[in-house]
Amino acid sequence: MLRSIAGAAGLVLLFVGASNAIQLSSPSETSDASCKSDDEVDPADRQAIGASALAFVRTVLGPHPDDAFDLMTPAAQAITGRKKMIADTDASIKPMAPFSDPVVNHVYRIESRGSGSETDEKLSCIGSDKQPVVAAYAPGTVQAHALLSARTLNYSWAFSLWMFPSNEGWKVRHFQFALGGLAAYAPLDLLAKARSERDAGHTLNAALLLAATHFASNRGEALVLDVDQQAIAEMKRLAPTEISGGPPFTFTLQGQPYKVGHITILADGGKLGLSFDLPHDTSLSNADAETANRAFLTGFIATHPEYSQDFEFLSARALKSDNSGSYNTVYENGKGFLPEPESGR
Repeated sequence: MLRSIAGAAGLVLLFVGASNAIQLSSPSETSDASCKSDDEVDPADRQAIGASALAFVRTVLGPHPDDAFDLMTPAAQAITGRKKMIADTDASIKPMAPFSDPVVNHVYRIESRGSGSETDEKLSCIGSDKQPVVAAYAPGTVQAHALLSARTLNYSWAFSLWMFPSNEGWKVRHFQFALGGLAAYAPLDLLAKARSERDAGHTLNAALLLAATHFASNRGEALVLDVDQQAIAEMKRLAPTEISGGPPFTFTLQGQPYKVGHITILADGGKLGLSFDLPHDTSLSNADAETANRAFLTGFIATHPEYSQDFEFLSARALKSDNSGSYNTVYENGKGFLPEPESGR
């Protein structure tokens, strides 16, 4: 139910493993490493990498995620620690459940003939979907990256694993869990929508969709998707007045200035929407918070009617002055403001 939307899916949620030590150079045309992806990988290797990756992610999503610690490399275990991994998965992954069964989307196998180094290198690879990635690799060894995905009701989630062979199968050096898509929109779909809005002169819509593309395609520093790099580059060329600089932003709507904290693109029932956090210096009653939220949303709709080209609902959250909670108001296209809840959130 839209009125009960809470939280923000849009940031990188979790990474564990030896990522702290990653220091990457630029891809080199004279690299001593080679990359094969998906069907280019020997079938036995691809099956082994995919099976180990699936076992790890299924364990993380299962009732005993701490067992995944035993599927990590010694270096990753030393940096992460079992207790920290349990705490991180409890805080970041469990609240998103239930998930569909994960699937392996891509496997990139890298073989380096160079000597060992404390600095990880990176190499360009192209998957079976013809989309380039830049993958980290440790010199002088065989390794692999695996990309997996699973769905919840409204979102797609991505799991990026950097893996190394061992006597007990492939072990995980680095694992990242992040947003992979909103509703039915994958990163490339969001990028296409952003470019369409940019070409139509709808700069704010375009900038927000580019930000969503970035968040939905950010796989961390161990594996960088080309679509993410494109979104970042195009964001730098757009500068809507309302969201220039960092939060809190100032929106001037119908002559009235509003302070806006975070802006989040949400998905609900296959629809995309915008959520605005509205900080207040004084505590508001539920009635006053509803009035303030409605005033902001009414002004936003009047000032930016083009929002409805991409977003089917708007949410304003009046934040309590002591950050102890918020009160949510939702406007849905074609329906207007949704009925007030019995009590604030």
